[in-house]
Amino acid sequence: MEATINFLKHLKTWVIEFNNLTTTLSWNQVKENTTDNVYFLSGVKEWLEKRASDSDIISKNYFCIDLDIRNNCDFEVTDEDIKKEWLNIAKNLIKEDGMLWLWRYIVFSWNWLHIYYTFPEKSFDKDVYALWVEDVYKQWDEFWGDKIYESDHACKNLARILRLPWSINQKNWSKVEILAEQDIDSKFNIGQRWKASKAKIEEQREKEIKQRAEEYEAKMRIDKLIQWKNYEGNKASTEEFFEKIDNIPAYLVSEKLLPQFKYLNNGRNFLSDNPKSNKYTGFFYSEQYNAIFNWWSSHYNFGDVNSGYSPSVLVKNQLWLEWKEVVKWFKENFKT
Repeated sequence: MEATINFLKHLKTWVIEFNNLTTTLSWNQVKENTTDNVYFLSGVKEWLEKRASDSDIISKNYFCIDLDIRNNCDFEVTDEDIKKEWLNIAKNLIKEDGMLWLWRYIVFSWNWLHIYYTFPEKSFDKDVYALWVEDVYKQWDEFWGDKIYESDHACKNLARILRLPWSINQKNWSKVEILAEQDIDSKFNIGQRWKASKAKIEEQREKEIKQRAEEYEAKMRIDKLIQWKNYEGNKASTEEFFEKIDNIPAYLVSEKLLPQFKYLNNGRNFLSDNPKSNKYTGFFYSEQYNAIFNWWSSHYNFGDVNSGYSPSVLVKNQLWLEWKEVVKWFKENFKT
């Protein structure tokens, strides 16, 4: 039990949740428990009265590589075989890899070996966390190139629960044990992995927002032409004019609409008016699509906190204008 308490102290950030898959348990319900499958999760926000989800994790200082040794083998493997295998893993890692050998704990959990890596406590976006942790899993799998040591990529989420050392696996009455530990943090470049993963997330989200924006723009285009017929007979020149104003850089349009937010000319960001809270605004400019994308900003949300708008639609929605008034606004502000 003392080893388990020290283990939890090293992994503790904020609150540690204990549960039996269905309900949360107190420490008093856990410490002498031999009849439940007991799991733990660290970094949970305080006063939570339910099982934690990814959004309930305040910070993290560890992740775990889960190896299903027994099920990954096509031959019979005993508990003792699995327990001994950690030494083979450790020896190979320290000889061959400059990062993966810096594990903190190796835990036996019946079919599984859990290999914990620790790092300085940090708050994470759940999607970005999952991507960079999975990137480490891929590095692990590539290092071994062997199905026996293949990691479980399902363990990449922030709120991943793991069996508590010292508890009893109720499937076979095996005790979950800490087999080895090193007083060492990992040296993974989390900042670099974070940046690369965040870029992937932003690219994907931007594509999703753009798809919704294109559907919305199509509806607006029909509305535009219907209204335009009331005061303009030439459809071709109408479409040509709107194409022209939609080619005006959207960040210039935004600076006219919300002059308090200055564009940085970096292809993306506007400076926030509250730098103590956020350096940049929640909306941003996409140079690729020439649109303003809203990402949970209170500005330009127009009923949807994740949206994208071309210059003409941006002006129409922001100023509540009819299309004829939109044309007038662009003529006055951009001499179109």
